[in-house]
Amino acid sequence: MAYSQFIDNSRKKLSQVLNEIAPKYKVLRIATGYWDLAGTLELIDDFEQYDKIQILIGKEPIAHRLQTQYNIDMAAPENLFPEADIKHDLQEYVNSAELEQLRRTAKKLVKLIKKRSS
Repeated sequence: MAYSQFIDNSRKKLSQVLNEIAPKYKVLRIATGYWDLAGTLELIDDFEQYDKIQILIGKEPIAHRLQTQYNIDMAAPENLFPEADIKHDLQEYVNSAELEQLRRTAKKLVKLIKKRSS
């Protein structure tokens, strides 16, 4: 089956496509304007199948809103992308089990990218 080079989750979800085509490829390259940490839960196990992983993430739109709404200094180290956006995403979870699962997933993703980016 031929796949579009662009997956927008409207026709098929990225997780479905990765599950179907992962065995055929050794390199995973994703370019996206937004990366959802919670959505990573569906993908993280699939990422282990690749020898090389590269993810290009555009700057989140929330950064501009936070800067304008709360007059936040976006150049401060604690407010830099993606750290500030991940922190913001994690604050939405009040269930400590879900929060811990997201933290583990984020750490695993970083480890996989570092291990498989050379």
